[in-house]
Amino acid sequence: MRGVAKEVFAERAEHLLNQVLERLANENPESVRHAADPDFQLALIDAATAHGRTGDPDLEQLLVNILVDRVAQPSRSLAHIILGEALTVAPKLTPAHIDALTVSWFMRNLQFQCAEPGEVAAVFAVHALPFLTDWPISASAYQHLQYLGCGQVSPLQADFDPLMPHKFPALFARHGEAQVATALQEIHLALQATGNEQLQRFADSWNNSDSKSFIPTALGIVIAHANHRRKTGQQLDLSIWVH
Repeated sequence: MRGVAKEVFAERAEHLLNQVLERLANENPESVRHAADPDFQLALIDAATAHGRTGDPDLEQLLVNILVDRVAQPSRSLAHIILGEALTVAPKLTPAHIDALTVSWFMRNLQFQCAEPGEVAAVFAVHALPFLTDWPISASAYQHLQYLGCGQVSPLQADFDPLMPHKFPALFARHGEAQVATALQEIHLALQATGNEQLQRFADSWNNSDSKSFIPTALGIVIAHANHRRKTGQQLDLSIWVH
């Protein structure tokens, strides 16, 4: 069966290559010249090998996003190096690992200038809900993420409510320091008003999970960023977190 496997592998690798070149041609035509760069070719081999082995279309899109982001970075910059590492680490993660990374990144690192509860609910619906199907994950799963360098399991736990003033500063600024409890109540009521069970219990799920003890590293952030783009279609500026 080696000949059949070789043919399947080659087809998968070629499909990934075509996806990368199409994205580069559409989003940044000048970057196609990097195809002649040995470093780009080696990165492409890493991605093609991972997709060739699994054939997972979700992993393929994740790797394509990472490759496209990497081409946009200056050579040998920190972001360029970390994105290269992500190409070899991401295939070692399950979809649940990657979604959990994205949830942790969303909770700990993303900030939104929302001043109204309805806007807050929309943020959770767009940036958190797509990643909650297999979340939360187990403590051993977070240990695997830590082993691969995607994050750190910390003794310092971050519950839902203490994270909210940093996440939605405009909402808390509107209420003022004397009314922090009111702002928090508005956020909880906004999540309840969505009618979505996963969002309605999100705060409790976060507080009762190992997620609140996990802090993503730069490597974890670039994987989460690529996954976020894959599922939401939004292209956030990676340089905010990795530079």
